[in-house]
Amino acid sequence: MVRPIDTSLEQRLPLSTDVALQRRFMVVKEPLPGNVRYGLLLEVVDKLAEEVALRHARRTDPQAYVVMAAIEKVALRTPGDVNRDIELKARLNWVGKSSMEVGIRVEQPGSAPTHMASCYFTMVARVGEGDEARSVAVEPLEYLEAIDASRRDKARRAYELATIRAEELAPNRPVIVRVNRINFLQPVRIGDKLRLVSRVVYTGRTSVTVQVTIERISWDRVTRALCNTCVFMFVNVDERMYRWHQRLKARRAAGQGHGTRRERPYAQWPTPMPEP
Repeated sequence: MVRPIDTSLEQRLPLSTDVALQRRFMVVKEPLPGNVRYGLLLEVVDKLAEEVALRHARRTDPQAYVVMAAIEKVALRTPGDVNRDIELKARLNWVGKSSMEVGIRVEQPGSAPTHMASCYFTMVARVGEGDEARSVAVEPLEYLEAIDASRRDKARRAYELATIRAEELAPNRPVIVRVNRINFLQPVRIGDKLRLVSRVVYTGRTSVTVQVTIERISWDRVTRALCNTCVFMFVNVDERMYRWHQRLKARRAAGQGHGTRRERPYAQWPTPMPEP
């Protein structure tokens, strides 16, 4: 089977030596920090993600092509320097049935290398054209390092910690209403220790927003890195929420409701909790 590292593909943009290429990537002809056309750089990153996914998809079907399902995340870490080369390192992080997650690390090498950006794309393998087009299964990956084997467990633990923090502020009962985001920044390997920290980042009239950060610590305590940031929104509710459910159940039992949930438009159903 294919390992994630076997799908690696690299590309270098020689901005320091190619004057014409450097001018293409300049926003203005001024020595400004971050003077890089990120829109053009995104085109290059997008093309590289397609090449990585396409190479893997054609291991299964030589006629396969790939389409982008989502740009999961593009996180800019350090302002780019248009006078230095840019290196892009891409590989598959995860493969489902027909979908593939491509991770790309954008760096500027040198005596003091910098991490410019981290990008994550979801690509889907397809075959056929027009009405005949369909998704096609691709070869799975072999995860020798068991990277991110505990994604679900981390999300559950982050939610539980956020709930505990919300309960300290809510005078009645905090109820989850939204998962704003869960970002996966670094892979977690077997043997790593996780440190979870929660804090309240916003409070509204009835709402509480809690952020949970998860830091991974390697088994030898040499490497420490932020691997997840999670943001949850809770709403404080009182006993009226329970009365609403009881009243609705009573109406249904007595046959006084106006049809079932499936028969009525969703927008006509009452909301069981106040707006944030």
